[in-house]
Amino acid sequence: MQAKLENPYLLRAENVPLDHITGDVYKAGWRDARVVYSPNASIMITTRSPGYHSRASAHEGDELDYVTEGEMWLFIEDTGFIVRAGDFVRIPGGKMHWAWNNSDKPCTMVHIHTPPFIGNPGAADTAVGMLTEAEVRNGFPIAKDVFDHELDTEAVERRVMGAAG
Repeated sequence: MQAKLENPYLLRAENVPLDHITGDVYKAGWRDARVVYSPNASIMITTRSPGYHSRASAHEGDELDYVTEGEMWLFIEDTGFIVRAGDFVRIPGGKMHWAWNNSDKPCTMVHIHTPPFIGNPGAADTAVGMLTEAEVRNGFPIAKDVFDHELDTEAVERRVMGAAG
C-alpha cells in the first residue's frame, strides 16, 4: 500500500526504507536496496556484499547503472566485464544478466529502470512511490524479474573470467 507523501515531488532519503535481501534469489551473499519510483521509472540504490552472486534474470525495459563504490563482475547473456566506481552500464530489456562480487569489499550502484522495477514479491513493500493521487488511481506498468535457473552461467563465467586472466 502506497504511503501518502506530504509532497509527491520530494522525498527525503531517511524516509526510504532499506530492503535487505538474501535467500534463493541469490547464489551467495546479500543485497541492500532503497527504491523510489514514479509511473515511468524507478531509482534503486544497492549495495552488494563481498561474495554476492546473483542468479540470471531478465526484466522488461532498460536498466541504466552507475557504480559509486567498489567493483564486481557483471554478465549480460554471453558476455561479462568488471565494473568499477565511475562506470556506467546499460542492460537492455529482456537480456539475461547477473552479478558476482568476488572482491573483499562491497559494491554500491545506482540503477534506473523503465518501467519501474517493483514487481518482484515484496519489492513494493519497501519501495516508495513518488506519485500523485491521480497516478495511483490510474495505475501504470511495472517490471519484475524473470529468472532462468537453467542458464549455464558457470560456463559463461569460466570463459569470460578466464579470458580476462
